[in-house]
Amino acid sequence: MDQSPVGIAIADAPSGMLRYMNPAGLGIRGVDAKYLLQEIDLTKYVSIGSLFDLAGVPLKPDEVPLARAVSHGEASSLEFIVRNAKGEDRIVMANASPVRDEQGKVFAGIAVFQDVSDDRRREQLKRKEEGLERLAVVVNDSNDAVTVQDLEGRILAWNPSAVRLYGWSEKEALAMNIRELITTDQRDEALAVMRRLCQSDTLEAYRLKRLTKDGRIVEVMVTASALINEAGRIYAISTTERVIHE
Repeated sequence: MDQSPVGIAIADAPSGMLRYMNPAGLGIRGVDAKYLLQEIDLTKYVSIGSLFDLAGVPLKPDEVPLARAVSHGEASSLEFIVRNAKGEDRIVMANASPVRDEQGKVFAGIAVFQDVSDDRRREQLKRKEEGLERLAVVVNDSNDAVTVQDLEGRILAWNPSAVRLYGWSEKEALAMNIRELITTDQRDEALAVMRRLCQSDTLEAYRLKRLTKDGRIVEVMVTASALINEAGRIYAISTTERVIHE
């Protein structure tokens, strides 16, 4: 057990005194071996750092699989968050079972638990990438012009419908600023819209004149949205634009 790459813990029943935890388990909890030189009950075990469900709600002691094994004689599994003694949050998958004597009486519980944080991060990244791929397909197949520009107006994305509507290729557009598409008389209005978006205002679709590569002016209905990163900050503006047919 000392050499196992997964955490192992053993507790007495029904007292709940924690009798053993292997080095892998100590590493997950962020404590050292001297932690087990004294008798420790499961209530204290749960309170070292903190345990939370995946929604961030603190676990009660009897919700922890090992505690359920010694107090209720139940085998159980649970994936939860360990905030270890170092303040790090790790996702752990734990399985615990009661240990019974020849008469069937529970005299101990054993838990096996593994840090699955990296696996869950890879799964989350994969889902995010798959979502972005699906979004890219939708954007490319859209009949409306879809553009993305940063807060300085530099064009970051330009779909095939934008090419057809305005005449600039994707390569040309990505070297441009969105201001080059706005007529002089509407630049102040466009800047006001940008300011409102940066304040997370919800905007109704609005009319705007756009310049095309061949010098024409087309009137479009624009729907604009602010793009927000994981830190909650706006980093770009996405627009969907459709020609208004009189």
